[in-house]
Amino acid sequence: WDKINNKVSKGTAEKNFNKIEKEWQDKPEELADLYNSYYSAIDDKNFAKQPAFWLSAKKYLDEKPQKNYNFGVINQDEQRLQMFTDAIKNKKVTQFVKDWALKNKDVIDMGIRKGLITRDQAINDLEMANEYK
Repeated sequence: WDKINNKVSKGTAEKNFNKIEKEWQDKPEELADLYNSYYSAIDDKNFAKQPAFWLSAKKYLDEKPQKNYNFGVINQDEQRLQMFTDAIKNKKVTQFVKDWALKNKDVIDMGIRKGLITRDQAINDLEMANEYK
């Protein structure tokens, strides 16, 4: 308990600890590290499970999701898509934007799939009627 970062509901946590598998009862420090790792990864601590409920839900058995670090790097397609969505939103679709959309139909398709651009916007605003018959 001393190693836990979020010290709440100690009595319930103790009861739940006594109910977990024996192999995990023999590793209290590893459990504490796993809980602390889980707790520190939660951005909004109001939504973090308390130790008691983390134990009863057997969260210590969960596989950690892989984080995708891009360090603020945006790939070219996302940057192009942002240009198209901004032009449509701000009603500043120039001939250049229309020509660029035709050359980058795959980016427009991605925008439609992601729900950032509608098919109607591609047809009407970007004048891509021939591409979306």
